[in-house]
Amino acid sequence: MWTLALLIPLVGIIGALILGASQGAALVVGLAVFAFVVATDSAMHSYLIVSYSHADNAALRIGFYYMANAGGRWWGRSCLAFSSSRLDRA
Repeated sequence: MWTLALLIPLVGIIGALILGASQGAALVVGLAVFAFVVATDSAMHSYLIVSYSHADNAALRIGFYYMANAGGRWWGRSCLAFSSSRLDRA
């Protein structure tokens, strides 16, 4: 369901551009709606992680989950930055 909700602002941006709306306005409004949907999805995900975790080790499990998530994001951004810097030299 949330995947479809993420498509709505993106389709809205495309539709606004096809109808001749300002590129800046279409992107700002469309990305603001997209960010709202992503933030809502992230908040619900965090709530569900906490509510379904076992009470005795909840902090440890949640901490490892978010540490792994942050590590994956860092690794992905580092690889992207490295590959972008290599392309600039070519």
